[in-house]
Amino acid sequence: MKSLKKCFEQHWKVKYGFSNQWFILFLKEYEDTINYNSVLNRTAEYGNKYLKDCPILSIVLQLLFEGIDDKFFDETNVFNDLWCTITNNGLKSIENFSDDKKRSVLLQALREYYRP
Repeated sequence: MKSLKKCFEQHWKVKYGFSNQWFILFLKEYEDTINYNSVLNRTAEYGNKYLKDCPILSIVLQLLFEGIDDKFFDETNVFNDLWCTITNNGLKSIENFSDDKKRSVLLQALREYYRP
């Protein structure tokens, strides 16, 4: 499992970070946290199942919303509801974030989601 997690972590940095330097900086901020490890574990266990159609946005949401753990993915629709709110309402859905840093990261991730 450890090598699989390393593989996914490297994949994130190479595939998504090449044209998104902000994403690499964001990952570095979180890489020593329990939540970062949880997101990596989830990805190693389930593959792309929870990365949706925009892995960058999914990873950002999972890291920013620390309360979303495996139970929320398995037993509730909280993550799906969050995903739908963010992707359907776009910028309006992030206006309530008082933390400018989080709002900026979400904005960058939304740009990736809406990129043609």
